[in-house]
Amino acid sequence: MTDEEQRDADRVDLVKDWGQGLVEVLVSNELVDHIPVVKTISAVFGAVRSVRDAILIQKLKDFLGALQEVPIGERVAMVQQIQAEPGYRRRVGEHLVELLDRVDGHRKPTMIGQVFAAYAQGQIRLTMVQRLNAAIERLPAHEIDVVRMVRDTLQTNRLDLQQIDSESIYAMINAGLAYSESSFGGDGLKVTATGLAFLDLQLDKDSRQRL
Repeated sequence: MTDEEQRDADRVDLVKDWGQGLVEVLVSNELVDHIPVVKTISAVFGAVRSVRDAILIQKLKDFLGALQEVPIGERVAMVQQIQAEPGYRRRVGEHLVELLDRVDGHRKPTMIGQVFAAYAQGQIRLTMVQRLNAAIERLPAHEIDVVRMVRDTLQTNRLDLQQIDSESIYAMINAGLAYSESSFGGDGLKVTATGLAFLDLQLDKDSRQRL
């Protein structure tokens, strides 16, 4: 086995180990106790093996922070519902660790936590959880605040849309938060249901407030 193959194998093991640990924390009464100190989370998930692992621990901390106000009963029900969903076909913890490991920026782990909190509290369905998480992953971190700007501009004066960088609008479309019915921009540009949920759940605003 090459060094690269060994690193990949180690990463798979890490995801499995931390995934199981994450589920245990999610359904624990002690969730809040794991929030303030990264060192405590390290003890829960295992030894830190690299800078990348240290960054992942911080992402896990931010993710858990967004869930700390969700009652334990709702968190337990959330995990059970997701794992019972035939279309999910994944271990919840492993999926979350993989997702958090992939996303860029400091705000996205909190946003993902907010999405799961909304699902736990019955605000959105699992399909929307998957769509929102996919959108969060694909949307460049520096474009997060553009989403609300575009929606507000479409509601007030579409002519002002020309003042927004076209690359930002393309990023929204690529993330599934907007679409164009005709030519680019103008009357053809609309925010998707996923984009509206993104804004209704305040994912952009709350993630900034937690920085």
